[in-house]
Amino acid sequence: MKTNPTLHVACLALASSFLLHPSAFAQGTAFTYQGRLDESGQPATGLYDFRAQVYNRATAGEPGDALVSSTLTFTAVPVSNGLFTLTLDFGATPFNGEARWLWLAVRTNNALNYTTLTPRQAITPTPYALLSGRLSGQVSAAQVTGTVSVATLPTGGNWALTSTLTLDTPTLAVDPVNNRVGIGTASPAWPLHQVAAQGVVRVDSTANAFGSVLELRNNTASPTYLGAINFNNAAAAYPGQIGYRADDSLTFRTAGADRMRLDNAGRLDVTAPSSSVSLNVVDSIPPFSFFRGLKATSDSLFGTAILGISSDGTAISGASANGLAGNFSGAVQINYASPFDKPHLLLKDPADAGFARLRMQTGSRPFWDLAMGGDNSVRFFAEGNGDVMVLNTNGQLYVNVLTIRGGADIAEPFQMSQPDLPKGAVVVIDEEHPGHLKLSSEPYDRRVAGIISGAGGVNPGLSLSQTGVVEGDQPVALTGRVYVQADTSNGPIKPGDLLTTSTSPGHAMKVTDHHRAQGATLGKAMTRLDEGEGLVLVLVALQ
Repeated sequence: MKTNPTLHVACLALASSFLLHPSAFAQGTAFTYQGRLDESGQPATGLYDFRAQVYNRATAGEPGDALVSSTLTFTAVPVSNGLFTLTLDFGATPFNGEARWLWLAVRTNNALNYTTLTPRQAITPTPYALLSGRLSGQVSAAQVTGTVSVATLPTGGNWALTSTLTLDTPTLAVDPVNNRVGIGTASPAWPLHQVAAQGVVRVDSTANAFGSVLELRNNTASPTYLGAINFNNAAAAYPGQIGYRADDSLTFRTAGADRMRLDNAGRLDVTAPSSSVSLNVVDSIPPFSFFRGLKATSDSLFGTAILGISSDGTAISGASANGLAGNFSGAVQINYASPFDKPHLLLKDPADAGFARLRMQTGSRPFWDLAMGGDNSVRFFAEGNGDVMVLNTNGQLYVNVLTIRGGADIAEPFQMSQPDLPKGAVVVIDEEHPGHLKLSSEPYDRRVAGIISGAGGVNPGLSLSQTGVVEGDQPVALTGRVYVQADTSNGPIKPGDLLTTSTSPGHAMKVTDHHRAQGATLGKAMTRLDEGEGLVLVLVALQ
């Protein structure tokens, strides 16, 4: 090429319709462009390469001038006597209804550089595209098929309909007078009104955890509800509402009253009519059920029906004017490292003259109460028998009959002059250490004090002491039954024989000299010892 080519437009013919989406006529997005190319003032002939683009302005450099398409490249296009034909397909994206201009560049086949052809050519609509500007009134399904989409709304403007637009299935009705849209109804009663066998609204969103997928907003000045969802039936007999209130709480309402409110501090309040329950969580509703303030059920092996945790305060609080504030059908466990001023379980009657009580009962049998009250004493109350045991704050215990089953003797702790004396050993008063006892070592010793308890598996049944005044390190049996270390140095021992101290340290022997035994007798033997040494059960009776 010796000079730059020039473009002369002979005609612009569109062989197919220019549509954004496929229609019933299968018209695509490609269109045919025919032009004339002159070189050095003469019609060009030969093979040429072309490039094509779409711009939004007629002249390069205009304000807002921008490329709105991809670049199409054509190689070895035949040009005969200046005429050539290109089939251009930029897709639907560049053509949104605004004016568009075609930009072309050309070079001799396989030459180094392209030459831009001027001026840009305006892209005019096809006859089929003219239909979109004339659609109004009733549009049939044969005229609108495929997908109808809107990319953007006009800035600062509105889409307006001058009549009702109706689609056969489902019916889409627009009431422009009252600004209402209906789906499945010809006369929408609400701004958005849907009637269907399954009234479902689906929103697919890629919003993050706090992105607004559906927003309900009340633009009224200082409204009670900032946004709400209403529920009702055709007869308007069961109105319900979920609303977000101006006090920053989420509220559930039925019959025009708040039933449950969740505030921004995480507190859940449930309110119900007096004839109903406050909160009832059940797995089934029996034919006849008792109303409960709160019922929770856990069927798993290690499950927890109700879990209360509080670092400071009250985890679970229940109140009932007449009935049960809580009812548990399983064991209740409290795991808490309780300091002295915070109990694991607190039972409190608000009246000074009242009783804080714990009631226990099996079946229909008489109940037991463990109660505190009255003169601030702890009482065991048996139905039909009253207070059977009372413990006063000064430590006095009152009981009708006391039966001890853990031991068989009455003992007192004593300080020993010798450490770790054996159980069952006979001990006497130590004259050199007032208040102390020591191991016996003389026969018929009138200083005999008793027998150290615990031999033969017989433990003290009752131990008497006074803290800080009369204390000791080993219990000595003063009365009752106890095993004693014994020998037959004074003959075999048989039941009924009186026993006294022996020459063998800590041992007892049979009394044969009753005159010497006065004041030195331990008690009576209850078992026998034929020879040697061994344990003998003795009924202690010092005399």
